[in-house]
Amino acid sequence: MLPYEGNMDWGRIIGALRDVGYRGNLLLEVATHDSEFKDAGTFLSQAHGRAERLLRE
Repeated sequence: MLPYEGNMDWGRIIGALRDVGYRGNLLLEVATHDSEFKDAGTFLSQAHGRAERLLRE
């Protein structure tokens, strides 16, 4: 699943990382099997866009 699929509150997660001053890397391990996006190109495009969205949170 990609960020913003499912029920995780990504705004709250990113906010908590910022609150504690975390400045390190963030690794997202994603897979298509639980995602609504099954086509590889669409999945990768969505993954990129959602990673950028996380950075803007």
